[in-house]
Amino acid sequence: AATGALEAIWKIQRQQELDLSEQQMLSCVSPGWGCDGGWMDDVYPHQRDFGAIAESAMPYQADHDVPCTETQSPILANIAGWTAIPNDVNSIKTAVMTAPVAVAFFVFDDFFGYHGGCYNNNTPTYDANHAVLIVGWDDNMCDGAGAWRVKNSWGTWWGDHGYFWIKYNT
Repeated sequence: AATGALEAIWKIQRQQELDLSEQQMLSCVSPGWGCDGGWMDDVYPHQRDFGAIAESAMPYQADHDVPCTETQSPILANIAGWTAIPNDVNSIKTAVMTAPVAVAFFVFDDFFGYHGGCYNNNTPTYDANHAVLIVGWDDNMCDGAGAWRVKNSWGTWWGDHGYFWIKYNT
């Protein structure tokens, strides 16, 4: 999600598309937990202090045992900083007006079968195990309760061409 956020803001600000390496962050960010999960807050300092390299230099393999080879490739982008966004609808909407927002949530089993419409699992949890990018919203979705338009990282074969709608506050 952090790599996707950097790609998005780069395109918005510089009108250039970058394909950055997610595997770099998985293999090279030591405070993270590899394929067992991690946090954007661990990736952002790395993107600031070291930078991000091309996807072609370290292609995504979904394996945290892939060696870190980032020093063998040129840096394509860095970030200057990041901002934590309060977890409320209006704050997130304001942030999304500038750029997609990386967020984390808990993937329940029913999420794997999402094909479209309003996703809403009411099982209470404070855990998070998956990071995604909020790219927009529609206040009329979910029978008028509103929903976030979210880009998932699983590819265009999944969900609604790689995206999904999730009800506000869920």
